[in-house]
Amino acid sequence: MPFRYRLQSIMNMKERAKAKQEQVVNEAAAAVRTVEAKRDTKILEQINVRAQRMEVDPMMLNSIDKFLVHIAAQILEILEELAEAKAVLKEEEAKLSICRQEVEALEKHKEKAKEVWKEEEKAREMKQLDEVASQRYFRQMIEAAEEAREFGEDG
Repeated sequence: MPFRYRLQSIMNMKERAKAKQEQVVNEAAAAVRTVEAKRDTKILEQINVRAQRMEVDPMMLNSIDKFLVHIAAQILEILEELAEAKAVLKEEEAKLSICRQEVEALEKHKEKAKEVWKEEEKAREMKQLDEVASQRYFRQMIEAAEEAREFGEDG
């Protein structure tokens, strides 16, 4: 299999890997957004419960305080989940960066291979032109010698 075809098949494989990794990164980013929305919802719930605490019967304050502690614990769990999701996103983005670099490097190799191929084609063409020119010169020399012989005989 010629080099350029192998290079193209490797490029196709790397581009598919890059596309797959982009999808993984998008999914990780969506997971981060989901956890952030969950966090925001819990924080709003906490704010609303605190606001309701001001208007509630004093007998209910202990229950509301326990509920606020429960919400705070949930928020901490969500923040840990968010940190994990962001770490996964960062890791997947690093993998995507590597994939992009690999594709870019292969693009450069492809460009270089194309330039080498063009130079080889140019050299082949020049060789053919040189052969044609030398054959033409040889033919002209033979014709000139024949003409000289004819003129030498006639003269």
